[in-house]
Amino acid sequence: MVFINYLLLCRPASTEIKTSVRLFDAGMSMARINLSHGNIKSNLKLINKFKQSKRLRPHKTIGLMLEARGREIRLTKVSDPSGILNIRSGSVINLNC
Repeated sequence: MVFINYLLLCRPASTEIKTSVRLFDAGMSMARINLSHGNIKSNLKLINKFKQSKRLRPHKTIGLMLEARGREIRLTKVSDPSGILNIRSGSVINLNC
C-alpha cells in the first residue's frame, strides 16, 4: 500500500519549478491539478512545469493526479448546431486534446 506524504495543489500563479523541487525534496509524493479551473493552455503549462521539476529529481517517485469535474466534461466545439451533445449509455467516446 502506498501512502501520500504531501499533496501539492498546483495553481498557475503559485507553482514554480524551484518550489516544486523543494517540495519533492521535503517528501511530497503526489501533485494534483484540477483541470476544471483553467483552460487547455494554462493546464498544459502546469503539467509541463511538473515534468520539468520531475526531470531535476529523477530518483524521486512522485505522482501526478489530474482531477476532472465528475461526470461533467466541458467541450468547446460541438458539431451539432444546437450545441447539444447526446451520449448514450454504453457508447465509446474518444476525447482528443
